[in-house]
Amino acid sequence: MKASPEMLTAREKEAFASDTAIMTIKEVIEDTKLGESTIYQLMKAGTFPTCFTLIGRKTVWLRSEIEAWKRWRIDQGKGDGRWKPPTSCS
Repeated sequence: MKASPEMLTAREKEAFASDTAIMTIKEVIEDTKLGESTIYQLMKAGTFPTCFTLIGRKTVWLRSEIEAWKRWRIDQGKGDGRWKPPTSCS
């Protein structure tokens, strides 16, 4: 039996809202600082969250997937997770 919205705690409501929050291409571009063509190339390569049709021709992304992708990219960029100072050119 599914819980009605009235039965959810504040934390559960917040989690549900964040899991279902959507973003348009403009918002994804602004949030990721990637260009539109780069986003679609990464999607095609399977290395970026895919969009879905909300209604008609309106395509959107789940904010939770975009946030997870950003965390993944940050982790990838950190390597072993430790900051490395730049090497000097001496």
